[in-house]
This record gives sequence, C-alpha cells and structure tokens, in this order.
Amino acid sequence: MLFFAVTAVMLTQLGGLADYLGSLLSHTPVNTENMSWWEAVMAKGAAWAADAFRWLAWIIALAVLLLFFFVYGYLFGIITNIIAAPFNGFLAEKVEEMLTGRAPPSEPSAKWSGAPSGANCASSDILSAGAW
Repeated sequence: MLFFAVTAVMLTQLGGLADYLGSLLSHTPVNTENMSWWEAVMAKGAAWAADAFRWLAWIIALAVLLLFFFVYGYLFGIITNIIAAPFNGFLAEKVEEMLTGRAPPSEPSAKWSGAPSGANCASSDILSAGAW
C-alpha cells in the first residue's frame, strides 16, 4: 500500500513532464510566421518527426514507466533487506523452535579443534604443518 501511495505522490509531481508529453502528442500545427527561415525549417522538421514517430512516444513512455517501477521495486527490496538483516538469525531460531518444538543447537565455537592457536603457536608448528 505504501508503494502505491509513494508512486501516486511522485506522479503528481510530474506535471511538467505530462505537459511536455502532451505537447508532443498533440496535433496542433506549428506557427512559423515570426521565425527566421532556419527556425521555421527546424520547427517544421520537429513537427514532422513528432507526427512520424508519435507511436514511438507511447512505447518510450511505457518503457520509462516500467523501468521506474522495476528500479523502485528493487530499491525497495534492497532497503528492506538491509533493515531486516540483523533480525534474520533470531527469526530463524524462533521459526525452528515453533516447527520442531525444541530450541536449535547452539552455535559451534569459533576455534578450530586441531589448529594451533594464536600466541601459543610457534613458528616450528607452522613449518611442520607443511606450509613450506
């Protein structure tokens, strides 16, 4: 629901774009009375191109709208996952507890059972392990 509300607010802010697209799609002739010959040629050419590619403007507008929703949807998903990430482990534990009826096993320790540990590790232990 929030998605539709934000989208509606954003679309109301695009009044200038709607006016521009409407002017591209209108059938009003170009008035060239107060233009130089070069401006008149350019205006007539732009009017001809707008008439010739009127169908393309609708396809581009639809593509831009779909791209907007696609990007907006992905950004919404990314942001919600970033917000929810710290709670995923807790949620998984509670779901497992509800489904199986018992708490999940505790996490194993971070130390390796057979590896030499930090300050107690001599260089001879590393060399004898076959690293060299």
